[in-house]
Amino acid sequence: MKFWRLHRPGYRVLKTVIAATLTLLVCSRFSEMSPVLALMGAYCAMGRTICESWTGCLNQMVGVLVGSVLGFLLLHVLLDPPALVIGLSLFFVIGLCNLLHMSYAVFLSSVIFISVCSGASQLPDILARVRDVSIGLAFGLAVNIFVHPYANERQVLALLKTRRNRRSLAWQTGCVQLAGRMVQEVTALGMMDSFGRVSEENKKRLDTLDSAQEISLPEISLQVPAADSVQDTVMNYHIACYCQAYAYLTLLLPLWKDEEPEQAAKQGEETSNEKARQGSCAAE
Repeated sequence: MKFWRLHRPGYRVLKTVIAATLTLLVCSRFSEMSPVLALMGAYCAMGRTICESWTGCLNQMVGVLVGSVLGFLLLHVLLDPPALVIGLSLFFVIGLCNLLHMSYAVFLSSVIFISVCSGASQLPDILARVRDVSIGLAFGLAVNIFVHPYANERQVLALLKTRRNRRSLAWQTGCVQLAGRMVQEVTALGMMDSFGRVSEENKKRLDTLDSAQEISLPEISLQVPAADSVQDTVMNYHIACYCQAYAYLTLLLPLWKDEEPEQAAKQGEETSNEKARQGSCAAE
């Protein structure tokens, strides 16, 4: 029983077998189709996720077109190219795939290129090879989309945990930076030789501050209207920066505080689920 659990085929193997079987059934109904090329397409379309399978199909399809076009061009230069020329021409096929950042499509592109140069002398034959590979890719992608489940639960949970940690760290860093900015502005106000007069806009901002965050200013700075002196301009600038940082901090701080208990609860739930899975495996 333990040997079977360790060495049993995974879901990806099952989906590959299903895609290959469906592809062979279709090829058996049409004698002009090449089951080998179609099976290659079905195998290349298999991926761990739908996104990976879709991207792989697109890359393989472009690789098939690259191999077909280059093979067609070589046949127009040499009607019956020797094996040495076909082999050396693979350098251009592989180089073009790497240039297009599709190294995964090199294998299928090379196979199509050799197949075209070896047995396809007419354009319909080349298009038939593209059709066969496309049918295999379509079956592989369809099976990968509609057949469940995916054996990537742990990867998804780990990715979600990493993103939550990054989000919490970003909020924490933002709160620290805003608090540091407030300290800088208060320090700058304390280093002024003489205070200016507060503008009406900053007076409204100061009224919104909590009692713990209020700035102690002389009465004359609050009662006398602001002018255009240097002291007025400098002081109003620092007060505006202080109030703006405080406003952002009041918006960001609750998000960070709410994230911590939620993250702890989810982590506890994941731990309990993992222990339950281990217990069920041990019971088997």
